[in-house]
Amino acid sequence: MEGQNEYEYLKPREELETIVNEINNSLDLPDGLHIEISSTERTGALVDFLADHFIPDEPLSKSLGLVMNEEGKQWHVQRFSENLSILLIDDVTSDVVGVRTICTCRKNDKIPFEDTPDNTQWKIFQFLYHKREEMDVFKRFDVNVAFKLAHVAVRADYRRLGLATKLIEAALMFCSRSGLKKPCVTSEGTSPFTRNIYDKNGFDVLHTFYFDDYLINGDVVFKNMGDNLYTKIYAKQLTEL
Repeated sequence: MEGQNEYEYLKPREELETIVNEINNSLDLPDGLHIEISSTERTGALVDFLADHFIPDEPLSKSLGLVMNEEGKQWHVQRFSENLSILLIDDVTSDVVGVRTICTCRKNDKIPFEDTPDNTQWKIFQFLYHKREEMDVFKRFDVNVAFKLAHVAVRADYRRLGLATKLIEAALMFCSRSGLKKPCVTSEGTSPFTRNIYDKNGFDVLHTFYFDDYLINGDVVFKNMGDNLYTKIYAKQLTEL
C-alpha cells in the first residue's frame, strides 16, 4: 500500500528519541522539567494522565460529563501504541506532568469513533468528524498519512507557565523531523486557549463548528458552554527537516 510505504519513512526509534532530546535542549523549559518521547512503559501513565488532567477540564468532555473508565483507558492505550507522543516529565519524581498526544492517521483509516467503547466519547468524536468530507487533510495536502495532535494537557500545579505552548511547539518540531514525507498535522481547538495557540502558530482553519448549531433530534448536544461558542478544526503543512 502506498500509505504504508509512506508511513515507513518515519525514522527509526533511536533517531526519534535523539530528535526529542535535541528539541528538549532547545525549548528553554523551567528548571526541573524535561520532555521525552512516550514509550510502552509510559503509556499507562499517559492515559491515566488524560483521565485525571485532560478529560475533567476539556470543554466537550466536561459538558457531557465524560469519565474515562477502564475500557476507555485500554482503547486509548491502543490508540497511542505507536509511542509518538511528547511527555513533560518532572526530573525529581519522574512523574508525567504534561502531555501532547500524537498518533498517525491514514487516508483509509476508520473514523475513530466507529470502535470507541464509550457512548459519551462516541458523541464527541461524532461531533468532531460530522463534516469529515469537507475537512479532508489528505486531499488538501496530497498525502496518505498525517499526524493527529489529539490532546494537550498540563497538570494543574504546572499551569500558567506556558508549558502547553512549549508542548505544541515541540510536537511541531518533532513531526517536521520525523522522516514522514510532506509532514502535516491536524487537530481541534475546543477551548479558547488551544485555539489561540494554533492561531498564533499559523494553523489553517478547516471548519468552525458552533455548538448551538449542532443538534441531535432537535436538541443542542453541548450545553452550558458559557463564552466558549465553537470548536475549530485545524491543519498545518510542515516543512520537512
